Amino acid sequence: MSNNKQKQMLEEETKLSKKEICRILWSHKLILLTVVAFFSAAALVGSKSFVVPKYTSVTGIYVQEKNASKATPVFSFGSGDKLTADYEELVKSRPVLEDTIKKVGLLNITVENLRKNVSVKTPGNTKILYIEVSNEDPKLAQTIADTLRKEAVLKIGEVMDVKEVNVVETADLPNTPSSPDLIQNTMLGGIAGFIFASILLVVLARRDNTIKTPEDIENLLGLTVLATIPMAEAVKEPKKNKAKSSARLKPAKQGL
Repeated sequence: MSNNKQKQMLEEETKLSKKEICRILWSHKLILLTVVAFFSAAALVGSKSFVVPKYTSVTGIYVQEKNASKATPVFSFGSGDKLTADYEELVKSRPVLEDTIKKVGLLNITVENLRKNVSVKTPGNTKILYIEVSNEDPKLAQTIADTLRKEAVLKIGEVMDVKEVNVVETADLPNTPSSPDLIQNTMLGGIAGFIFASILLVVLARRDNTIKTPEDIENLLGLTVLATIPMAEAVKEPKKNKAKSSARLKPAKQGL
């Protein structure tokens, strides 16, 4: 029983309440803010200096079903997601990507690398398909997107039961990079700094058992401080005054 009680007491001593954690962080708020600012700035500088920006070009096509008079349209309720997945697989299929690589002349890009930089989206239950291509070169991203759209139209017409595939918009030339997201990275850096500083401050505070303020007595011992006695500082006498006083004492000693 005694061992269990000791364990329980030890666990209670090591536990931290939310109020105590907030008190520790608030008492070191300047350090906390400094660390958060440092991590945020480091994330921002790192994103600008070490992450290569990418540009995304978007092109769109309209898929018209062959049997439009049927009761159940191609993009009926519950079928939109499935058809989007089908079109995405067709657009990102190996034959389409290989033909795109050959026609654009992408000698240093493999099928897998190109597939990672291609995404397909369908807004709502529409028949419009948007193809997005990302690349470090904005002009190359536009060229790949246009070529990929042409190859995808041929493949969709060949495989899917559609009447016609029309071009909604040709690939645009992106002016601003789509990645990295500087605001998001800066915020993530600040959050990481806050977590790091909070853990460090709480650990150091728990390892420091010294009592520095009356609040520490109340928090650690549960006692109420009724009064405090100020420390008396010794009054240091100037050297000149000490010399004068010693000179006055010497004749007195000789007279004795």
